[in-house]
Amino acid sequence: MGKWYSEHMGMRIAVRDGGTYRTVGRIGDSGPIAFHDVVSLVPVPRANAGDNVHVRISFVADQWRIDQIQVAATYRRPSFRSVPASAIVTHDPSQSESALRDLREADEHYVVTSPGQSFIVRFEVGKGDGSPRTFLLASQGYYTEWVRGSWIKSASGQPFKATDQSLVAALNRWRSERSTLEHEFYSTRIATR
Repeated sequence: MGKWYSEHMGMRIAVRDGGTYRTVGRIGDSGPIAFHDVVSLVPVPRANAGDNVHVRISFVADQWRIDQIQVAATYRRPSFRSVPASAIVTHDPSQSESALRDLREADEHYVVTSPGQSFIVRFEVGKGDGSPRTFLLASQGYYTEWVRGSWIKSASGQPFKATDQSLVAALNRWRSERSTLEHEFYSTRIATR
């Protein structure tokens, strides 16, 4: 399922190289409540003539909302280091140790929260030299905000098969129910802290 999802979902970035478009990057999904800026390095094909670069972005219909696109003429690859979580504070202190262990490794052990719960993660990044620093938070896991109990109860009972036909069927259903689903989602979403 994960392989199928990564092959079909997300945003694909391609550049025209000669007479065809060549995929040069992919940006994964973040969900309807995780608005953010994304960056992708777009190489200029050697055979490109003049100052034009033709870039094509493609994604499943209605999966992305794009506010702006900007272009930078230069870039640099910054040096970086990974900093593991050093401490976690939970509402139940007895869970902090297991939660820290579960968040430090990319494995099958997850920290599970329910609506209204939260936890604080601390990182020991060390003192800086006074110059500006940028921190990027990388995480793995999933959330089930879109899977509501009433939806599961009204499901057909048929097993889901990851095919192009099931994607088209889901898009058609989304198109017919979009307004209702969006209204329900935004009126019942749970605020994050």
